[in-house]
Amino acid sequence: MPSSDSRTPDVNHDTVGESQRSTAELAVRRYVPNSLRPDQWAAIADFTVDIALRLNPSHPKRAIESMRTLSQFIHWARTQGLPLDVELIFDPDTVEGYIAGGCPHLAASSRATRRAYLRNYGRQITTTAPWPPSIRPLRQDYAVVPYTDAEVDRAARGRRFATHHKPATPSAGAPRTRSGRRPLPQGVMVGHHGRPSGQARRPLPDGSR
Repeated sequence: MPSSDSRTPDVNHDTVGESQRSTAELAVRRYVPNSLRPDQWAAIADFTVDIALRLNPSHPKRAIESMRTLSQFIHWARTQGLPLDVELIFDPDTVEGYIAGGCPHLAASSRATRRAYLRNYGRQITTTAPWPPSIRPLRQDYAVVPYTDAEVDRAARGRRFATHHKPATPSAGAPRTRSGRRPLPQGVMVGHHGRPSGQARRPLPDGSR
């Protein structure tokens, strides 16, 4: 008989897990939705509980959340004339119809969460409903590819070239005007348009300057 001593963590872990599953199952069986009338709940209670237990909830909070989602969804499906059939109710089109018009009381973010839950439930409990396969997260396929030696050498050569071929900059002691420009050579006058007076201007269309 296994000991429950703290030095046997596997046994303790299994015991806690079994206890939580038992509590989760009890939460499923005792759940009564506040959003449905007693007669509405009575019509779908056994079917809903069976679905929830097939999902094998491992924690009481998760069990209650699944029952809340399932009870409202299955009740809506029944009001649409669907029989209590797993393959018909947990069909992709039924789920999309419910999210589009069957739960207007939920915020957009809550509808997105409920949609994800129902799609997950559908994949778990149906066998013929046309659910597409789950898409693996991109992060699992993503891998960081290191640079090759040639790429590292090319980058180093580019840095050396940029360092040795910097454009010439004026020395710190070079005199400048208030505008930041170098003063013109002595004897050169600045014309009306800011050009040195000794600099020829292009002729105008009429031949004048």
